[in-house]
Amino acid sequence: MTPSRTRELARQARGLALRWLARVSSRRVGVVLVHHGVAAENGDRRTEIVPPIGRAALQQQVRHLARGYAIVPPSALQRAAAARRRGGRIPVALTFDDDLASHLTEAAPILGRAGAVAGFFVSGASLDEPGTFWWEDLQRALDRGLLAPGDLDGLPEEVVAAALDGTDRGPARLAEAIEELTPDARAALAAVLRERAGAPPPDAGIRRTALASLAADGHEIGFHTLRHDRMPPLDDPRLAAALEDGRQEVESAAGAPLTTISYPHGRADERVARAAEAHGFGTGFAGGGTVVTPEDDGLLLPRVTPVVESPGAFAVQMARLASGRLAG
Repeated sequence: MTPSRTRELARQARGLALRWLARVSSRRVGVVLVHHGVAAENGDRRTEIVPPIGRAALQQQVRHLARGYAIVPPSALQRAAAARRRGGRIPVALTFDDDLASHLTEAAPILGRAGAVAGFFVSGASLDEPGTFWWEDLQRALDRGLLAPGDLDGLPEEVVAAALDGTDRGPARLAEAIEELTPDARAALAAVLRERAGAPPPDAGIRRTALASLAADGHEIGFHTLRHDRMPPLDDPRLAAALEDGRQEVESAAGAPLTTISYPHGRADERVARAAEAHGFGTGFAGGGTVVTPEDDGLLLPRVTPVVESPGAFAVQMARLASGRLAG
C-alpha cells in the first residue's frame, strides 16, 4: 500500500471516529457549505480566482453527507440545529453561489442521484441572455494574455504583476484588490475587462428555464444581489437598492418569493443584516468558516468552504466541525 493511500485511509478512519463523537454528543450545531462552480476536475487555487470543485469530488462529498449527516434546505438549517438531540445526525446545508451554468448541468444531477436538496443563490443578471461577473471576465482575459498593466491602473503594481505572470496566487489577489474598489470604480474597470475578454460564452449564466427547473426539483432559490457589490461599504440608498434590484425578476423565474440571501463575497455586518431583515429576508448567509448554532443571528449565518484534497480530508473537516474539535 502506498504512503498516500495509507494517509487517506487514516483520514477516513479519523473522520468516522470524530463523526461518531459528534453524533453521541448533544451539540446543537449545523454546517452550511458554500460552492461556486463545478467542473470536470478540481480547480487550481494558484491560478484561478474562484476554483471550481471537480465533478467527482462533489459527488463523493454529497454521498458522504447523505450517509452520515442530515441534508436540509438552507433556510431550515438553524431550526434543524436547534431541534437536534443526542444521537441525531448533524444537519448540513449545501449552497451554490453565482448563477453558473454548471449548477444545472453538473451539480443538480449529482444532488438528484443522492436525493439531496440545495440552495442556489442567484443575481438574476443572466436570466434572459448570457452573462458573466467581472471576475469571470478577468479570469478569461488573464488566461488568454489579453491584459496589460495599463488596463489595471490604480491597483497595486506588485499585485498586477503577479496576476499577469500567473504567480503567487496572483489572479485571486488581484480580484481581492478589485473588490476593494468603490462600486463606480469597479464598474468602470469591469467595462474594460469585458472589452478585453469579449462577450460571455453562449452558455454562461442561469436562464429563466434553468432556474425554474432547479426550483421544480425542490431546490431553494435565494438572492445574491444583481451587481454583487460588497454590502457593508454601501451607503443606505445603495444598500437598499442592492437588496431589491433584480429581486422581482428572480422571484418570477423561480415561482416563489425570495426569503434567503447570501451576501456577495461573504461580507455582511449588523447593519447589513438589519437592512436585509427590513426588506423581508428571513435568513442570510455570510462567511466565517464555522458552525451554525441556534444562538446565531439568523441573518448572519456562517458558511464553510469544503476542502477538496481528498474524500478523507473532507470527512475530517466535516467531523471536526460537527464535533467541536476545530475552532473557527
